[in-house]
Amino acid sequence: RPKGLKPLARQIHGVPPWAISTKDLLDEDLGEVLEYCGLDTPHAANLYFHFREQLQESENRRKALLFAKLTMPAANRFISVEQAGVWTDREALATNWKIAESELASINERLMDYVPEDWQSHGHKEINFGPSNFLRWLVFEQLEIPVIARGKAKDNGDPGNPSLAEAVMLELRGQHPAIELLLERTKWYKYCTAFFSAYSEQID
Repeated sequence: RPKGLKPLARQIHGVPPWAISTKDLLDEDLGEVLEYCGLDTPHAANLYFHFREQLQESENRRKALLFAKLTMPAANRFISVEQAGVWTDREALATNWKIAESELASINERLMDYVPEDWQSHGHKEINFGPSNFLRWLVFEQLEIPVIARGKAKDNGDPGNPSLAEAVMLELRGQHPAIELLLERTKWYKYCTAFFSAYSEQID
């Protein structure tokens, strides 16, 4: 079930929906902000007492013990992080971001060796080495790598698209040098997007 405060309050206590735009609270009416916070507080408390009672009455003592001794202490460690933020070495971040981008560009360049000059004639508007129709065409049609898994079947009953999931690509290792490059690309792309650029945007 959902873990959010509002859906749980509605589901368990039948509370009517309450919300304001929290994108920029400084632009909201102060009275509405105070009312919003005033509703958040008792509903959160009511859920706390509800779930505490459930845990205390639970026959699964191991689950309750894990929650009390592991889950909550671990979650509480984030309080100081949320209050003060995380120290970041900006110079190291910028340096490593450049390294990651350089590695990603190098891999993209090497992957281009496997892209035929007439790629556009196959109905593709751009080259995209991320999960895409272009990459499915390149891997399974152009490079003739076997399809070992498919996604969800289509509404008309046709089989799903060949899967490019990481677990599938790991299983295809050794079938073609491009697979190793694509796996390496996934790692460096994740570094660039999930860590370096995302962290840089959050630096205050």
